[in-house]
Amino acid sequence: MAPSASPSAAKSNQVVATIGVDSSPMAATFGAGAVWIADFQNHSVTRIDPAVNGITATIEVDSFPNAATFGAGAVWITKTFSNTVSRIDPATNRVTTSIGVGSIPDSGLRAAAFGAGAVWVSNSSTDTVVRIDPATNSITATIKVGSGPGAGTFGAGAVWIVNSADDTVSRIDPATNSVTATIKAGAKLGAAAFGAGAVWITNTADGTVSRIDPATNRVTTTIKVGAHPIAATFGAYAVWIANSGSGNVSRIDPGTSSVTARIRVGDQPVAATFGADGAWIANTASHTISRIQP
Repeated sequence: MAPSASPSAAKSNQVVATIGVDSSPMAATFGAGAVWIADFQNHSVTRIDPAVNGITATIEVDSFPNAATFGAGAVWITKTFSNTVSRIDPATNRVTTSIGVGSIPDSGLRAAAFGAGAVWVSNSSTDTVVRIDPATNSITATIKVGSGPGAGTFGAGAVWIVNSADDTVSRIDPATNSVTATIKAGAKLGAAAFGAGAVWITNTADGTVSRIDPATNRVTTTIKVGAHPIAATFGAYAVWIANSGSGNVSRIDPGTSSVTARIRVGDQPVAATFGADGAWIANTASHTISRIQP
């Protein structure tokens, strides 16, 4: 689908391209100059070139992909029901290895993050986070966290894991592979992002975002956004929150901890990433990707 305007000509806080994808986009990440979209139903990963706002590759994986991150020159995809994480080489658009994580049929793999030279994958079935070494494609640590771990992010030298079943955030020190703080946030936590020296956590039950100060491990501000905020990303000195219940994105200014724009996207936005001077939003119900000009 052709963009409605070129990013350079568009005004801020507008959707400048809408890209049609197959089935149900579930997760998004940016790396190697491309946007990577996990398609849950089609068992595939879609590569989008920001230069043309078009799909350049579709990569098959062996199960239901539900989370994505980028690091160590690779795309990392978690797959529920198969207990595995797939590593994709952007140079070839091929899966180079699959790493076993856990042993439960519905593995509970929910999210992935990259930081401190490692991939961090949460497993809600065992209430753990595993650390994967990209140099060996092997698990080097398994860390007990809160109940129902899901989304994760990296910043301030730590891994931050959202525990949706007990509404807490676990802070993991990569130097010791241990939880150093457990922080109470809002209700039914959804996503995590790091930027402007803070951790940003979405609270899906009441449509808010909690700002956590890593210096104190405390929530310093709670910001009202849209209905059912389920995804978050940081870029262009802003936090971008995908509100799946209201079909829009809230832009938060970290300087004031306030919403400065609300941008209509597709139906049921569930994932967000930032790259190539744009916020990319995966809309699972309308089977589209929205590109927002900051």
